[in-house]
Amino acid sequence: MKKSKIISLIAGAMALTTVAGTLVGCGSDSSDANTSTVSSDQNQQASVGEKEITIAIYRDGDMNELDAATYNGPHVIYKMLYEGFAEDGGVDGIIPMLATSWDISKDNKTYTFHLREGVTFTDGTPFNAEAVCFNLARWVNNDRHASLTSYAVDSYQALDEYTVEVKFKEGACPILTELTYPRPVRFLSPSSIQEDNENKVMGKFTSPIGTGQWKLESYTKDEEFTLVPNENYWGEKPQLDRIRFKVITDGQARVMALESGEVDVIGGDLFGKNRKEELQEL
Repeated sequence: MKKSKIISLIAGAMALTTVAGTLVGCGSDSSDANTSTVSSDQNQQASVGEKEITIAIYRDGDMNELDAATYNGPHVIYKMLYEGFAEDGGVDGIIPMLATSWDISKDNKTYTFHLREGVTFTDGTPFNAEAVCFNLARWVNNDRHASLTSYAVDSYQALDEYTVEVKFKEGACPILTELTYPRPVRFLSPSSIQEDNENKVMGKFTSPIGTGQWKLESYTKDEEFTLVPNENYWGEKPQLDRIRFKVITDGQARVMALESGEVDVIGGDLFGKNRKEELQEL
């Protein structure tokens, strides 16, 4: 597959500016820490008709700890698996995601979110006001998130199946912006959490189940994990059939894997860094 085709597929599949912006070709300035490199001798597709890419990353993705209410693992993966009320649309401003609209009181403290109907988590659990309140209970008023204005909440409640009211303690402008962050303000399936007598609020995290474009297919700690499209996704579907993240901790080994065609993409903050002279030899 040609380099330009791979780049196009990645950009379309990620649908995330933070990721697509880092996946650039070999001709870029490799001194940039966010630069990624694409193999000129791409891997064969996993099977006829399938579109798959393999990305070399420098550390494990912590998929067994990727709780939406924590800061574990790469933030880009959070955005692929989990969604929040809204998303940062760049020049388009804040755009609706799991909330189709919201009303804000005159004092900017009470937000009423109107939820997107017909959405399910990748395990089939309905996304609704009950699921939202379950998630809110796990991160609001938690001192770990005290740097966020939106963490300080007086109350929240489900007004009906698809409407949630949140009363914040402070009426500050950053609240909507903070609700677009990759973590900890995104939603996971309540079935991802088991009861834990030692931590009744957070519970015990079991698996990363969200409503995003992608879902976890397999995970081998410190080796690799694969994501496949969420077949029931409510929005635009990914253009790839699979993304394989392969852990290669050594920078030189990542370059060799790229040269051999073992991987399709290396580099960038998520994927690890390589010395400039190594990249210039490709």
